[in-house]
Amino acid sequence: MPPIRPALILAVGASLVVATGAGAVVKPKPVCNLVTDAAGDATGFIEPSTPLPSDPNLDILTADIAGDGKKVTAVIRVAALGADSTSPTGDTFYFNFSVNGTKYYLSAAVKGTTASYSAGDFSGTSGTRNDLGAADGFLDSAHKAVHITAPASYFGAKPGATITDLDALGQRYISAGGPALTPTADDAPSPKSIKVGTLSCVKPGK
Repeated sequence: MPPIRPALILAVGASLVVATGAGAVVKPKPVCNLVTDAAGDATGFIEPSTPLPSDPNLDILTADIAGDGKKVTAVIRVAALGADSTSPTGDTFYFNFSVNGTKYYLSAAVKGTTASYSAGDFSGTSGTRNDLGAADGFLDSAHKAVHITAPASYFGAKPGATITDLDALGQRYISAGGPALTPTADDAPSPKSIKVGTLSCVKPGK
């Protein structure tokens, strides 16, 4: 039997590499942690110059938002979630964002182990929050996460639209006999963005 020439061996090896590469299916990785924030910095209850001890119930660690053309869902993950005995009036979370240059928000008012949810824009008086309609969500105690969902039609979030200006907020209502105040304990902005329809670790509607 004549010896196999090195050139022939190389040719066979190359064909195997090509075949393997052509048959491989690379799954896209989901986009996760669009918003990241340092732990232990939920201190700004009054103002940055007079901070209070950080509250884990308002301490935002990461957050995400995603849409599929039908629903838009935001998830805010905190250091602690559950019955907060230090906040009898409740904690409030906002996920602010923009679509096509218009600013919107998803929010959750958390009191103990229950919450109410809303969605809106900033078309109120002097740019204040304006409710756009019903939203829903749930508290995921196991993962210390707040989920908020609303119809994509509220925001004009059609497939391919880009969601920008991401900013997750943790606030606490305070009332001293007058109008209720909502000083921000933790503010977590992000320069990142995501297109509606992009695979995310957040499932819209969930």
